[in-house]
Amino acid sequence: MTYYGQYLPSIRTVLQMQYKSSEKTMRDILHVLAVNREYAQYNMPSAIGKDYRTILRHLQQLEKSGAIKLARTEQAKKRER
Repeated sequence: MTYYGQYLPSIRTVLQMQYKSSEKTMRDILHVLAVNREYAQYNMPSAIGKDYRTILRHLQQLEKSGAIKLARTEQAKKRER
């Protein structure tokens, strides 16, 4: 999936976050999206330095709040064994 971001004046106000680390992760995600316009979610862990599940959880929260939108989905490639 590829996401694109929109500017939010205060992430903490919109999402009611409890932890500063979550705020930093979301700011990092929004920064990646601001610089790249669109960015595949499976590339974000290496760009931000967090594990995939953490990125996915924050992407879902940002999408639910309206901060980002899903730009497109791509068919998963089957792995050959």
